[in-house]
Amino acid sequence: MFSACSLRIKRFFPQEILALQTAREAGLIIDYYKLETGWFQVFITGEDKPVSISKSNVIS
Repeated sequence: MFSACSLRIKRFFPQEILALQTAREAGLIIDYYKLETGWFQVFITGEDKPVSISKSNVIS
């Protein structure tokens, strides 16, 4: 039941959040945080420092 509910909730997530979650599950990124500016701080596997990415660049 929890997984079905979780899937229903995920449908309401913005497209960029779903893309970042998919990248994290695939091991492409370690983690991400949304900044107050609307940009994302993304920690990429194999990189020492996080990268700032705009919303439009997440899904393009």
